[in-house]
Amino acid sequence: MYCSNCFSTIEEGAVVCPRCNQSGTAKTPLPSSRSKPDRSSASRSMLIWGLVLLGGIGATLATYTAAQPGSRFVVFWGAIVVGAIQFVRAVIRWSDGE
Repeated sequence: MYCSNCFSTIEEGAVVCPRCNQSGTAKTPLPSSRSKPDRSSASRSMLIWGLVLLGGIGATLATYTAAQPGSRFVVFWGAIVVGAIQFVRAVIRWSDGE
């Protein structure tokens, strides 16, 4: 069994955890380190990172169209690259969920 407070291994029937001194008999099995992602959180992440990606593209287009011919404009690389990477990760999580 495992302590519900610190997740250290304890003996069966122990009243107090030897590591954290948590009293009580509420002991739980160690939680799974890899659980299936739910689609709702993946969908939310897709929406958020998709908006970051589109915002970066939109801001880049806005500075490009506002720039005078031959002058400089700003490319929002951070928002575009991070938004694209996180969006793809969210799509993968969404497709793995059930």
